[in-house]
Amino acid sequence: MREAKQLYIAANDRRGVAEATTIGAIALKNQGNYVGAREGYEEALGLYRQIGNQTGLAGENDNIGDILVYLGDLDGARRGYAAALAIYHELGDQNGEALAKNGLGDVFLALGNHQQALEMFESAFEICGRIGNRGRQAVALDGKAGVHRLRGDLAQAIKEEGEARNTFEEIGDKTEVAHVDQHIAELLLDEGDSVQAALLARRAAEVFEKTKGTSGEASANLLLARTLLMNGRVADANRLVDQVLAIAGEMHNRELELASALTAARIVAASGNFLASNESLRRLNKVIADATKTRFEGLVMEARLVKGEIEMQSVEPSTGGANLEALQRDAKKEGFQLIVHKVSADLQANQSQATRGAGNQRADVDPISAQPR
Repeated sequence: MREAKQLYIAANDRRGVAEATTIGAIALKNQGNYVGAREGYEEALGLYRQIGNQTGLAGENDNIGDILVYLGDLDGARRGYAAALAIYHELGDQNGEALAKNGLGDVFLALGNHQQALEMFESAFEICGRIGNRGRQAVALDGKAGVHRLRGDLAQAIKEEGEARNTFEEIGDKTEVAHVDQHIAELLLDEGDSVQAALLARRAAEVFEKTKGTSGEASANLLLARTLLMNGRVADANRLVDQVLAIAGEMHNRELELASALTAARIVAASGNFLASNESLRRLNKVIADATKTRFEGLVMEARLVKGEIEMQSVEPSTGGANLEALQRDAKKEGFQLIVHKVSADLQANQSQATRGAGNQRADVDPISAQPR
């Protein structure tokens, strides 16, 4: 593509230069070079603006939206997708409209605006059904499943993920099958099934390794690390998370960085001693601050959940309980029903443990003399 670009420059063919630049940027994105990809897309956008190519303008705005999600600029991504949607609508390009709406759905989901996300995915799904774009329709279905997961409807989410996976398999899109496998693995982790989750995460990682999908492979390995941690393999989980953290930093993949840091904090806490708990809480406070700044609302909620769990288990039980109750109120208000369910389970487990502890204490009293033995 570099050679092609030079030939187009020599021929003063600005459209050809823009197309070559875009394809080169796509290659950089697939390699995980998101900063380089953004520069390429912005260069192509400028060229399309110069020659007045509306289709090219729409495509580049959508591409920029994609890359800004990775870089953690959700507001910028939303503006890119919205600009693309407006142009596609003006051109009467329904396929493009569906593409941009799927992108907006992803942004709204990351921002915690679940209803707006669902509306975008449903609209894209309906458009693709009419025009017969099965692959893009399956992407919309996968997005809908993401909304239903955060809303706590795991059965509906698994159903939609299964339908999306079947479609991707039928049309032969192995990369998208791997993406869906990751999402199903996450749902299985929500339900506590670490064995099946590990199988799917490992399978997805293998696909991404073959296709050189650096970001996808790292995300799948992060899921695998979480399954290892659930099974007590702390050292193995730690090694894997360290690798993912390094890759996420190199790519400037902000969401993956934050998710990796969150899992790393879980691993630190797993040692069970006082110093480790304090270090874990320090790391979680940073994740919460960074995720709040970048507006990845789901990660803010998850980090607050983990922080409350650690406080309740080892450091300050009363503080942890109060923080979890505050999180439960916020999650309910914002529509994160999955978090509400998890907090309820934590509080109930803590109450049961306290009750058992009180029962054991009572058992140490002589029932006849009512005096301590």
